Amino acid sequence: EIGHEQDDLIMENQEETNDEHQVSSSVSTRHSCLCRCFGYNKKSLCWIGFLFLIVVILTTTLTTRNNYSASLNKDWVLVGALTENSATFRIRTDTEGSQAKSLVVSLNNEEVITQEVSYNDYVDSIVVDGLDSNTRYEYQTKTASGSAITSGSFTTSPPANARFNFSIATAGCAWTASKETVFSRIAELNPLLFIHLGDFHYLDINSQDVQTRIEAMDQVLSSPSQAELFTSTSIVSMWDDHDYLGNDSEGYEKGREAALEGYTLGFPHYTPLPASLIGNTSTSFPVPPYHAFTIATVRFIISDLRSESTPASIYSDEQKNWLFDELRNATAYDFVVWLTSKPWIGPVKEGDDSWSGHPNDRAELSQHISEVVTGNNLLAISSDAHMVAFDDGRNTYYGTNENASSFPILQSGPLDRLGSTKGGPFSDGCYTVRYERNHQFSTIDFVFPDNEDDESCMEITSYRVSGDSREVILTKRLCGEIFTPSIQAGTGSCDSTTLSGASIALVSVAGLLVVGSIATAFWFFGRCEALKVSTIVIVCFFLTLVAGIGIPLAMSVSQYDTTTILIVLLLQLIFTFIFIMIWALKVRASKD
Repeated sequence: EIGHEQDDLIMENQEETNDEHQVSSSVSTRHSCLCRCFGYNKKSLCWIGFLFLIVVILTTTLTTRNNYSASLNKDWVLVGALTENSATFRIRTDTEGSQAKSLVVSLNNEEVITQEVSYNDYVDSIVVDGLDSNTRYEYQTKTASGSAITSGSFTTSPPANARFNFSIATAGCAWTASKETVFSRIAELNPLLFIHLGDFHYLDINSQDVQTRIEAMDQVLSSPSQAELFTSTSIVSMWDDHDYLGNDSEGYEKGREAALEGYTLGFPHYTPLPASLIGNTSTSFPVPPYHAFTIATVRFIISDLRSESTPASIYSDEQKNWLFDELRNATAYDFVVWLTSKPWIGPVKEGDDSWSGHPNDRAELSQHISEVVTGNNLLAISSDAHMVAFDDGRNTYYGTNENASSFPILQSGPLDRLGSTKGGPFSDGCYTVRYERNHQFSTIDFVFPDNEDDESCMEITSYRVSGDSREVILTKRLCGEIFTPSIQAGTGSCDSTTLSGASIALVSVAGLLVVGSIATAFWFFGRCEALKVSTIVIVCFFLTLVAGIGIPLAMSVSQYDTTTILIVLLLQLIFTFIFIMIWALKVRASKD
């Protein structure tokens, strides 16, 4: 019996020993697996790349959603068509989403005028009369119970035909419902009016549905920063291609009638529009929105280069005759400012979406300006090109006379778009960053001396905005006769900056890390292994870069945030470099 008990104990000890060996073997197997999967090897290097691919997808998705508003604001107000004693309001009305029942205009917190809001045609138009000139007013829309919905302010024009100092701000091209701070920085300068030079949005609407066009405005004005600007001043707006019917769109395409009606309903403008006075007005509504107005002793002329444009001509004969007549009266004003949404300067290029694609129209108009604007007091302003640029007139003449003098032109913008250049050369060059979102605008101060014998001046300042800061990138002072002889035609430039200084620094560090990672691999590993490691590093780098650019595109936003992408790439390369260095040291230690 004692012998049997001893045998049993021996068997139990053997079983326990076997169990311990099995557990140890299992732990060893799992540890070996973990080492193979997450140790210092190519598979772990791939996991690092995959991790940062997820990071860039998440960050670019969140950044894109944060940069642009996707909601609809159906309680907005726009003010425009200023005169010395009136202003025109557009108040959004919608039976399902709007709440405004009355408009209250106040002066020094005392109600001056109250008008009822009517619910018809998506937007109500109210003209407020009986105001004082050059005076700051506040306004509110209110619910039926008297609660305020939208609040804002505006300043009436100075007395007509009297010299008064005032300022305007102008730019164009903002991605749909951008929430960038550039709009707030413009509002801080308190311009009398903001002139929007086109591409109010990039929705490329070509349907016959007017409601869709009004809802595009709902989306833009749901941006807090844009609402801040447009409730602090009055607006003058003229479309370009993307907010007309789509990229490079021309006049008589599908959706034209809805676009014309949408503009008439949505944007406050001076009435009657000149096109409505041509021919039989009962059959001409809606009409192209080109128009002109006067502030103090400055005449503003706004051309519509979309709704009547064809491959044969940039505008209709009616609009051309109207424009030519306006220019003949230029000597009646201290200054004339002509707003052209399409760029003017550039070599002839058939089919180009600018004045360069309509060389006959450009030559005819250029010749006309040099002949009839004898006061040499015309400044042209354009946008579309996603840059700030200025030419003193040496490159703007396309007529037939030798050494004729011609007008200066200012390119202003973009408010929020990737940089690009169009046309040129420009006497003072171009200002834009090609592979980054640019936030730029210009102001013009009209300065009239107390002594009438002294020259009046236009002081141009162009800004680049980053966060809460404004950087001055261009200043010009134009006084008296401002034309320049074309004898210097062809001189100037239009170069762009590829990346900002901060981005160049990030790219430089990233490049050093890539080179360092590959060099380390070739120094410590065999050639075959180093090639595999280098391939993984480069492929992971480009996958992260492509994802950073492609995610916004997949979200229907045709621009990306360069800084966000570069920061994620830099972090990825730092982790990658440290990983390869530790891996290399372990390889070296094992050899020693």
